[in-house]
Amino acid sequence: MSWLNIAAELVKGAMNARQTRPATPPADLPKDVVELMELIDRYRSEVNTGIEGLTQTIQEQKQRQLHALRVQRRWNYGLLAGLVALAFVVGYLSRG
Repeated sequence: MSWLNIAAELVKGAMNARQTRPATPPADLPKDVVELMELIDRYRSEVNTGIEGLTQTIQEQKQRQLHALRVQRRWNYGLLAGLVALAFVVGYLSRG
């Protein structure tokens, strides 16, 4: 049996294996409209908090990437300057 057949069997087995989620018992359902509105407001505030945290994480990651890009750009310019200087030195030494 080749490695491709083994890999295909593993993938097929993984795709066919369905794990059922255990049923979650229903929480205490709101009895009236006021409780329902409080539940919705609490859910919205949790979602907003999550979105704000995600936004902050994305902004921090963007700042880190921009900083790394600036450092990389400086490094590339330094290497280019060194390569040009080396080319001049080699050119000068090959004449004389």
